[in-house]
Amino acid sequence: MKKHNACISTHEGWVEIDNETKKVINCVKIKLHDKILESKFYKNKEGIYWLKVKKINNYESNLGKCIAYYDTEYINHIVRYPEFTGQQFKDSLLLMCDASAYSKNNGYFLRTHIWNIVYVKGNPCIIDIRDFMIYLKENDFKYMFLDCFKKELDNHCVIHASKFVENYDEIYNLLDSVDNDLLKIRKVIEKIIVKKTDKKNWSDYHNGRTNYLMNVRHIDENLYNKVRTQVGGLDDPQKSIGLFTLIEDIESEIKTVIEIGCNNGLYCFGLSYKFNVVGIDYDEYSIDFANKINKNLRANCTFLCCNILDEENNDKAYGLNGSYDNLYTRLKSDCLIAPAVVHHLYKSCKSTDKIIRIFNNFSTKYMIIESIPDICKEEKLKESLIKYNWQIIKNVKSVPHPRNWMLCKKI
Repeated sequence: MKKHNACISTHEGWVEIDNETKKVINCVKIKLHDKILESKFYKNKEGIYWLKVKKINNYESNLGKCIAYYDTEYINHIVRYPEFTGQQFKDSLLLMCDASAYSKNNGYFLRTHIWNIVYVKGNPCIIDIRDFMIYLKENDFKYMFLDCFKKELDNHCVIHASKFVENYDEIYNLLDSVDNDLLKIRKVIEKIIVKKTDKKNWSDYHNGRTNYLMNVRHIDENLYNKVRTQVGGLDDPQKSIGLFTLIEDIESEIKTVIEIGCNNGLYCFGLSYKFNVVGIDYDEYSIDFANKINKNLRANCTFLCCNILDEENNDKAYGLNGSYDNLYTRLKSDCLIAPAVVHHLYKSCKSTDKIIRIFNNFSTKYMIIESIPDICKEEKLKESLIKYNWQIIKNVKSVPHPRNWMLCKKI
């Protein structure tokens, strides 16, 4: 296994990750943690508060000997809190409240923070599962939450909470004065007014055509085929059929997909029947709606709000010594799809080189790009693809004419 240690402090254990085989092993050095990970207390909340684990035998680590090893749920696309929407930030804090209260009621103190929370299948989830201690009356719950609302930023609090919270001053003052009581702290968190940016032109892009997603409860072949033949504004399914036809041509070679401009996640949900998918959009309304759908679907999808043209921020590696990696590393996938988005990006940056350079950062094998040549000249797009070592191997028509899909392979 080509593994690397994902931990900075290793005196209580460490995590070994192999991204090629998608294996995660938690190496445990503390008897308490071994006891907890096998306990009914932990198992009752697997997949609800924290990751699923299974104890394994006959494992050897190159970093030293531990008392126990746990095969741990692998997360394909990790979204860190700087990339959260305001709703994701609030929901993560509520999860911290609930998981902390549950732990306290069972005699444990969960020493966690918002960096330990990522989104898994539409819900926040705690990924650092070796932060348990025996509960003591002096355990400070307030600090965990105030740490997310610091007025002065530091390496641990890199984003000011006012980015997510409209009534930041009110929440900070309430947290600062509240008793060290989780029920009271939770009531303060519930008072958060999520900060919202203005709706974008495409927030309601589907105009109700995909409302059926709210009533679906699991991903199956029927949903895949429904999305595969989804009609758009012209009541023509050719756009969707063209995309899925190309994906089916390469499906044996890919396991992960990233969609640029995912809106409410329609294609992501359909593709999650076969792949692990991440969707990016600059519209937080769309991302929150996609997560809302996924709370029911529990699909192998991750969604995040970001401006992919902001290369400086997307290249930032947060954490001590960049331990949390940058966006490109965490979201890199076998295949990138870009439905009806290249022309919008081109209007903003006027550079096909920049667009393909960014796409190249996210994909390792294939790209499927919908070309709208009357706005973004296809010849310029082809020149940029060649510059970054991509070859167009197939074209399929989209709608309306002269739009088409280009299947590109890394060379």
